[in-house]
Amino acid sequence: MAAEAGPSDTRPSGLVARPSLLLLPLAAVVAGVFLWFMLAATEGHFVPQVVDLYLLCQYARAMVEGHPFRYNAGDPPSTGATSLLHTVVLAIAHAVGFRGEGLVAFAIVAGAGLYFGSVMLARAVAARLAGPREGALAGVLVALGGPVVWSFLYGSDIALFLFLALWLFERWLASAEGARPRWTAPGVLLALARPEGLPIAFALAGAWTWRRRTERGAASLGAWLPVLAGLAVTGLYRLVTGSWLGTSVKDKSLFASYGINQGLALSAEYLVDLVRGLLLGLYP
Repeated sequence: MAAEAGPSDTRPSGLVARPSLLLLPLAAVVAGVFLWFMLAATEGHFVPQVVDLYLLCQYARAMVEGHPFRYNAGDPPSTGATSLLHTVVLAIAHAVGFRGEGLVAFAIVAGAGLYFGSVMLARAVAARLAGPREGALAGVLVALGGPVVWSFLYGSDIALFLFLALWLFERWLASAEGARPRWTAPGVLLALARPEGLPIAFALAGAWTWRRRTERGAASLGAWLPVLAGLAVTGLYRLVTGSWLGTSVKDKSLFASYGINQGLALSAEYLVDLVRGLLLGLYP
């Protein structure tokens, strides 16, 4: 007669039980290969793969030199650097000695660190939602996702935003059964990182408040701190530049460039392409 399986038989073992033994070395290999090919193509120099990083570094340098929000001293104020938080981080790096190519290297290497953290956060999110095996699989998929890796390692603020978004999601899930929002810190940082953080903060704060009301629990003001942070950034832009929106947001807006009707038509076209790509693999 076969022995009954005990509780220990269902426990994950090996690399699934200790995913960092798999995921961190895998991420290190992927990042190392990416950086090796990049440096081989640039003769050993850290060179931005897109011009955005040059702009960010210049705005960070200007912040340290005492004329923030000005690309050059004497220029009118502008918000060409999309991410206030990322620019501040680069400004701190510049202030402590990372200059020129060194600042570019700092941005790229920092992106690699955020990539490692995001791999582990993806594992944590999937493990909460489905289980440890699914968590390990999610970490592997993020680690091996080519466009995802490039997003982290080309030095832009997208790396910071992706990491904070995953951290926010993980903390949101951790708060699901509690009475206190544990996602306030990543929510505030996300709202400071990019303009998209403000509508995300509004959505989460509204959902949290509605949930607490339906459960007849006390609403937490902490849930609205990310919203206040995002509004503070918007107010700062208005105060400094006279505009509520950042320069890059206005320049990239379909509605600002094409008008309402054409902007809606292009948005619908992009949405159709996105659905085709996700569901049918037919993008573009």
